[in-house]
Amino acid sequence: MFGTPKERMFMPITGKDKISLEILTALKNGMKVKDIPANFPVSLDQAKRLSRYYHYLEEAKHHLSNQSVIKMKELGLKSLALSSLFKEKDWEGLTEILAILNENTKRDDIPLFIQALQEKRKRLSNVQDEVTRQTEVLDERLKELEKMEMETNELIKQIEQQNQFLKQYPRKVKEFLIKHLGYTKIVSKSKLYSKNEHKLVLARRIDSAWQKNLKKKGIIQYDPFHYLWFILDLDRFVEEYEKRINRKNPLPTEWNYEKEKNRNSKYIIPENAEYRLPTGLSVDLLSNLTDIKQRKLQLEKEREEIQKKIKQLKKKSPQSFIEAVEVSNLLSTHEIKRHGELQDKALKWLYSKDYIVASEIILPNGKRADVIGYNQDGHIIIVEVKVSKSDYMRDEKWRTYLNYCDEYYFLLDFEDDKVIADLRNEGTGLLTELKQTLAETLLDIKTHRATERNMVIYSIGKALTKKYVFGY
Repeated sequence: MFGTPKERMFMPITGKDKISLEILTALKNGMKVKDIPANFPVSLDQAKRLSRYYHYLEEAKHHLSNQSVIKMKELGLKSLALSSLFKEKDWEGLTEILAILNENTKRDDIPLFIQALQEKRKRLSNVQDEVTRQTEVLDERLKELEKMEMETNELIKQIEQQNQFLKQYPRKVKEFLIKHLGYTKIVSKSKLYSKNEHKLVLARRIDSAWQKNLKKKGIIQYDPFHYLWFILDLDRFVEEYEKRINRKNPLPTEWNYEKEKNRNSKYIIPENAEYRLPTGLSVDLLSNLTDIKQRKLQLEKEREEIQKKIKQLKKKSPQSFIEAVEVSNLLSTHEIKRHGELQDKALKWLYSKDYIVASEIILPNGKRADVIGYNQDGHIIIVEVKVSKSDYMRDEKWRTYLNYCDEYYFLLDFEDDKVIADLRNEGTGLLTELKQTLAETLLDIKTHRATERNMVIYSIGKALTKKYVFGY
């Protein structure tokens, strides 16, 4: 129809031009790919490309929205750059990518958007792992608080019942008891108790001479296992107290640090009269209960914030995600590609120095390190990549990274004397490209002492293990 291949010129095709649309219709009507060059002014290679495009369109009609199909038609043969997503039947990814593409999108830019999508998913996976860990911690804290709440309610109820005994005593006796006695919950068996219950104990130290006398008379008894003084006979305890205070010359009952220090010079005498374990009668348990409830509400709020963050992250497009995670706010596709190239060089540079290395590692403060590594001595180095001065100027968080490394370097893809001067004053290292490797420009590097070193090293190991096991 159009002569032999040598006799004719092939038409340029876009997937949207008249010839392309006619060929797509022919394919739909059953024409074989090999027959297309004989019927249309296109090469066999062009025919194959249009055939692939046709099949992708058909798949899109079955699995994607009408809006996504329209986007593919606007892109024409540019959409062949999405072939990896079609092969993986990644309909969610295709929907996400197509939503941000248009007919003016360059074909060479599409792989960068796919890369951004993978970056988003990787980052989302890391965040999800961290959220899972945080949620588990929150759940444990919530269980503890619920247990505390239950025990506090139980204690309030028990104290309300048991404290009825206070009504029978004179005001002065009652005040002394409230100040010095308390309850503690016993959960194991001993000679003093046989079941789980709240027992009356000394919550505050008393005069040591009187204490020895009470012990001798069997009114109180010390439990060395729980470090507690138990009140064995409250009525006799009160009798002894009244005897001491109603004398013509009253005997001491209260703890007096100076007196006790002189009395027991061979021993270390605590300044504080309060015992650590018991809950005193004077403790405001209702306030404790209110505090517990407030802490529970705070935990629930934290949980909601975490889930909200995840939802927001999932909604972000690959491009907006790049902006959100601070790879860049306004990085061009070229800069994104360049950022990745420099990251790879930084990884190889650290590896050449005998470091175990990884990229995009979440630090204990929740921030993400571009490149990080540690050697056999546990020495940690972080490298931050900046592809433009504006990218560098926007970054206000990098100083928070210093807590998690022993040395910190910038790898810059631009030259600026003021920036270099600033980095010299900050005591950071500076790396520059040198053929296939990197060179250290600033050698006067301030050393830091990495905190949470083991956690950072663990995070690197976990990320590398995940990549080895799952491939990402």
